[in-house]
Amino acid sequence: MPDETKEKNELSRRIFMKSALSGLGVAAAAGFSSCVAPRILRAETADASAGSLPNPIQAVGKPGTPDGFIGDNPKNAHAILWNKSAYLAKKGGLPAPTETASVVVIGGGIAGLTAAYALRDLRPVLLEQGAQFGGNAKGERWNDLEYSIGSSYIPKPEAGTPLGKLLTELGLDTRIRFESARDEAIMLRGKHAGNHPGKQKSSPTLLAPFWSGASDPARAEEFKRVFNALLAIENENYPAIPARSAKERAHLNALDQLTFAQWVKKNLGTIHPHIEELFHEYCWDSLGGAYDELSAAQVLNFITADLAGGMGALPGGNAAISEALYVNLAGALPEHSLRTRALCVDVTVNTAGVTVTYDDAAGGLRAIQAKACVVTSPKFVARVLVAGLSDQQQEAMGKLRYRAFLVANILINQRVSTKHFGAFNLYNAVPKTEADERRRAFTSMTFASWAVSDRPEHASLSLYRGFPFDSGRSSLSPAKAFAEMRSKFEAEIPALLTALGVDLSKLAGLRIARWGHALPLAAAGMINDGTLERASAPFQGRVFFGQQDNWASPCVESSVNAAHEAAERARAAVKG
Repeated sequence: MPDETKEKNELSRRIFMKSALSGLGVAAAAGFSSCVAPRILRAETADASAGSLPNPIQAVGKPGTPDGFIGDNPKNAHAILWNKSAYLAKKGGLPAPTETASVVVIGGGIAGLTAAYALRDLRPVLLEQGAQFGGNAKGERWNDLEYSIGSSYIPKPEAGTPLGKLLTELGLDTRIRFESARDEAIMLRGKHAGNHPGKQKSSPTLLAPFWSGASDPARAEEFKRVFNALLAIENENYPAIPARSAKERAHLNALDQLTFAQWVKKNLGTIHPHIEELFHEYCWDSLGGAYDELSAAQVLNFITADLAGGMGALPGGNAAISEALYVNLAGALPEHSLRTRALCVDVTVNTAGVTVTYDDAAGGLRAIQAKACVVTSPKFVARVLVAGLSDQQQEAMGKLRYRAFLVANILINQRVSTKHFGAFNLYNAVPKTEADERRRAFTSMTFASWAVSDRPEHASLSLYRGFPFDSGRSSLSPAKAFAEMRSKFEAEIPALLTALGVDLSKLAGLRIARWGHALPLAAAGMINDGTLERASAPFQGRVFFGQQDNWASPCVESSVNAAHEAAERARAAVKG
């Protein structure tokens, strides 16, 4: 692919959650230097007595198994935002501003932290409704091990891109361990699992390299054909998002009108069932949608770049990025600039700029008068926060849908040698219905200690479970949901630990993180009809949207790119 196609503003080449498709195999790179626990810093919280530590990476003592989900805690936000008018009426309406700021950034995930970092010379105020910063990129520290409870890795950063520059500035570029997609592994279950077709096995078998036909050597050429066809797209006709020319946009629109399943049938013909099953799980795992509902443009943007570029893992996963951003901001900004437990409830543009009102968690409302505002909340939240949006923008925001996933970390009280970073969890049966997907306990797995060459004396095996259907979010809300999901994960543990050569007595805990709306659905048609651009358009020259769902692309690059663009527009508004 020509160098100019890799300039900044190119969308995500990597999923936000994780994509083991190109993140598996034997590492070619050396390990990291020893992990050093970052500083534990405090942000201003509305409830000072809570003593909440806001760092994205939190220390845990005896891990055990909590009796509920960690991760998202949407209770307060749901109670206020889904009945905003009643809440404001109860509080006596919107208060008058009591402070001023150049810029207010709403949302403390990677996008919000990145926007605040890009604007740090303007001394922004950052509001995060939760007790921690990091959003979906949070992690935990257990003894000598750091592991992700959300998004876990990134692509090889390209020189000159916002992500590449950011990682270099944060000193993270030298801490990433990379591996190639050519060595990708899968975990295969059911009959014919193993390198010998016809051999019956009920336990999971780790096989690599997948794209060389490890799961069916007799038909290896079928795997190589598909791999090379996808690689050729990345090299010759990559669907960059957003497009940079009329010709590129026409190509992108044409692809976006097809689902990925339609594109595969049209361009790859009949494919090996293992490849088709992997495509299903890749779509569930990476973009939160089904093989036959996702845009071909969006999936090809992800998968071809993943296969070509390889993947990188940091200790603590992508929480290492949000942690570094937070530590830098805490050292650069005035006291009380970083605020947790601060739930934004209203954004109103006025003649002086924009007033941002938030709930301080102690029962009161505070308002800040700013010159500009960057909103990094998902669009289904942004459309509630921002007053006066046009019907057209409200409608576009309303068309975006979001999908959920779980991350279950199996904590092991011993060092575990991990040849691969992880693997997709194939059952040797192509799923045909939603019921087929629901029966799968997890989609893929990764090893946290791989990022540091298995040096820690403790290990975590992370199991990812996508919910690629609209009812997925609500199915994780009832009290019984935790017990049901815990039992499914627990049923997998004996076979997984046995396959790793780990004694069950070394099991130290199971921690399940819930992410209810982490994946904006990259459904077919939303690029072609302009929905995404209408939804993320700046509002009245004062409010700018900087979230990964600007292009319905759940990935770190999309978060960083969107935040960077929104921050530059906010800067211009402040200076103008």
